[in-house]
Amino acid sequence: MRLQTLFLAATLVASSTSAYAAPISKLFVFGDSVSDNGNLYALTFGAVPDGYTVSMHPVAFAAWFGMLATTLNLFPVGQTDGGHICYSVLGRHSTTVSYLTIASLAGLSFFSTSWILWTVLMIAMLGVFGPRHPSTFDEHVPLDPTRIWVAVFGVVVFVVCFAPVPLQIVDLSVATR
Repeated sequence: MRLQTLFLAATLVASSTSAYAAPISKLFVFGDSVSDNGNLYALTFGAVPDGYTVSMHPVAFAAWFGMLATTLNLFPVGQTDGGHICYSVLGRHSTTVSYLTIASLAGLSFFSTSWILWTVLMIAMLGVFGPRHPSTFDEHVPLDPTRIWVAVFGVVVFVVCFAPVPLQIVDLSVATR
């Protein structure tokens, strides 16, 4: 077994070649939210010095992506979880909130182009499922305080996870000039 492993390692080393790595011209920058890595660094160590960056561990990247997915799901539009929470609290008035959210997403698209896709998907979802939330059999029953606090917690999670510019592509050739 050891001889086979040694032979395999020697074959891999002997067959390896060098490769040319092109210079990096563009960089993906992940946006800051209230609870992200950069803000935690700033709170604990102060501002990041010029010319330095905070690199994310792969687990931190997975957490960042999970927070982005949570934010997208908590937008109060149609059949998203945010839409369900909004309907449970506001009833039929949640349709107005859905339209206002779409308008806000369109505004965010001018602030950051990374919101364009989500805006288009939300508009498509409203086109397919309609702007009104389906009725529930007990919508005439008011929410108890516990459920209202759960809705407030959903809003807090949305605010903590929200990144105004979730993804940005930086052209390094222009940035270094």
